[in-house]
This record gives sequence, C-alpha cells and structure tokens, in this order.
Amino acid sequence: MNEKGEMNLVFVLMVAGLSGVMILCALKLQKSYRLLEKRTDLFLCTKEVEGEISQYMRFMGRTNWAIKNVEKAKLIMLFIPGLQGGALEAEKAKRTLILVQNTSVVPFLKKMAELKSRSCPMDPRIFITPFILTPVGHQRNTDGTATLRKLRWSYQYVSYPYSLSVDWDASQFEALNPRLKRISKENGAKLSSTLSSY
Repeated sequence: MNEKGEMNLVFVLMVAGLSGVMILCALKLQKSYRLLEKRTDLFLCTKEVEGEISQYMRFMGRTNWAIKNVEKAKLIMLFIPGLQGGALEAEKAKRTLILVQNTSVVPFLKKMAELKSRSCPMDPRIFITPFILTPVGHQRNTDGTATLRKLRWSYQYVSYPYSLSVDWDASQFEALNPRLKRISKENGAKLSSTLSSY
C-alpha cells in the first residue's frame, strides 16, 4: 500500500508539474499574441497615416508645380504685346490654385485628428504639417508656391515596445507626377526618439 501511495504522489506531482508548464506556456503565448497584435496595429496605423501624408504631399507637389508654371507663363505674357489679358487670366488661375491649396490643409488635419482619436500612436509633429502654415493658409514663396519646412524629415511611431521611423525625402516633390521617397525602419522604442527635431 505504501508503494501505491508513493506512485500516486509521484503521479500527482507530475500532473501538477505538467499543469504548471502548460499554464506558463499559455501565459507566454498570450503575451506573444498581445505583442503581435500591438505590432500589427502599429504597422497598420503607420501605413494609413503615411498614405494620407503621401496623398497630401502629392497634391501639394502638383499644385506647386502648376502655380510655378502659371507664374512663368504670366511673366512671359506680360512682355508679349496682345497677351496682357492672358496674363490677367493666368493670375486668376494662380489665385484659385493658392486658394485650393490653403483649403486642402483642413481635410488633411481632420483626417489626422480622426486617426489620433482611434488611438493611432502618431508623431505629434504630423499636426504641424510638412509645410509652414500661417493663420490664412500656407506660407508662400515669391512665386506663390507653398513653402516646405524641410526637404527631408522623419516621423516616429511609438507603441511600446515597438517603434517605427519613417524618413521622407521631398526634394523632387514639385512635379506633375511628384516623386516622394519614403524609407521605413523598425527600431527599439526609445522615448527620446519622439523628441527629435523636425
């Protein structure tokens, strides 16, 4: 009987040990799943935000290109006899393009606010936009084009323990078909990364 009791005790200890291991594995699996879910949410959020920024930048690049070329055409027409009326029409077209650009920032910022309200871990610098803003719209260069803050910048998306940085290059964005370069990198999350300059 003593031998049977010892075997029962060994069996109970083995079952308890295996149950403990299974519980630990389940907890580890649950933690891994939560982390994977968090990483997936970060990637999806970044993709959506960067898509909106890309769309906004392409629109601004096309309209900047149009404003620049309308301004050149207007200057040429001013010096050709009989085309001064065309120069006035070109100026009206330029003003319309500027107005459209100035109003485009509102839907862009609304979309960013909507994404932020859905707990998207966005870089707060997105809300200052890649362009210099004034109370009446975009700051303008002498030819009427909207002024970029910088030709190259990066945004950080942090959802601890994950972090993504997206580097932008807009040096060739003013064109009929704008070229925007964007490089994404996954890093370890660091709080200081969100404090880097624009």
